[in-house]
Order: sequence, then C-alpha cells, then structure tokens
Amino acid sequence: MKFTKTQYKKLEKLIPIAGKPAKISNYEFMCAILYIIKNSWHYQKNMGIGTQFM
Repeated sequence: MKFTKTQYKKLEKLIPIAGKPAKISNYEFMCAILYIIKNSWHYQKNMGIGTQFM
C-alpha cells in the first residue's frame, strides 16, 4: 500500500497541529501508522488469527 502526497493533502486538514515541534512530519507519521496496520493484518492473516471475523 502506498500513501501518496496527494492522498495526504486530502487528510491534512483533519490532522491536529502539534503543540511542540515534531521530530517527524505528519506525512511520515501517517505512513508509519499505515505500515503497522498493513503488517499486523498480514501477520494475522498468515497466522489464522481473526479468520472467524472475516
């Protein structure tokens, strides 16, 4: 799954502004979250976890 800058621009206005200066950009943060979600889904699928809900 690729998360493009164009897709990010559509969501950018929904992301809150940080109170402190962030070490990573919101775009990098969103990519990391999607990476974790994708990999956990593949892990669950390969391990047979959660198949009763599919």
